[in-house]
Amino acid sequence: MDVGIHRSVRRVFPPDHLHELISDLGSVAVVPDDRPVEDCDALVTFDYGPAFLDADLDWVHSIQAGVDRFPFEDLSRHGVRLSNSTGIHGDAVGLGTLGQGVASRADCLGMHVTGVRRTPTPVDHVERVYMPADLTDAVAEARFVVLTARSPTTRGD
Repeated sequence: MDVGIHRSVRRVFPPDHLHELISDLGSVAVVPDDRPVEDCDALVTFDYGPAFLDADLDWVHSIQAGVDRFPFEDLSRHGVRLSNSTGIHGDAVGLGTLGQGVASRADCLGMHVTGVRRTPTPVDHVERVYMPADLTDAVAEARFVVLTARSPTTRGD
């Protein structure tokens, strides 16, 4: 199976980092902007694109828990399986889509922003990124703590 890594994952971490992590699965490639996703059987992505429906994909995996932007019925009609990353990260406080939005606004207000995420890669508007194991250290000096959650797992349900 040819697995493509859509460039949209760069909103969370470098696509080449993911490539290194899953390259032992077989034929894995970062899909360049000029390469159609039709060359893949499966696609790992952050964003949804209408071209996914015409690409004859077997599987699309969203690297985020929330998949409300994906057209479930259309994907099903085209025989495309959809999975997401719900539950695979364990307990986490993160800098996902919502957290990055909060960080951007807090930074614009002049706040010093720290965050927590699984991969210690830099995030725009965040001065320091901690790993989940260091959550206590991340919030120890905080005057404000903002928790964003969209799924039962991240809410602790």
